[in-house]
Amino acid sequence: MPSAGHRKPFGMLVRLDKAIDFDSIDGRKVDVVFLLLLPANVQGEQLNALAAVARTLRDPAMVQNVRRAADDAALYRAIIEVVRT
Repeated sequence: MPSAGHRKPFGMLVRLDKAIDFDSIDGRKVDVVFLLLLPANVQGEQLNALAAVARTLRDPAMVQNVRRAADDAALYRAIIEVVRT
């Protein structure tokens, strides 16, 4: 989501306590959500950032690690492990 108030990309991964019906293509409820805020003035980087997030969240092992994380620290480690590889 482009935003005039942001100078750098900002992302937030949220694991929901209760999955919600999101009318998804596969019919499954959603329990992992990613918010991506991007500067409005950098058009080319927006698509690259969105593609990187989409590739990461398509990895079943990564999403499973996010779902299994027992606390915030474990969730952070699950995310950083993917980013560093």
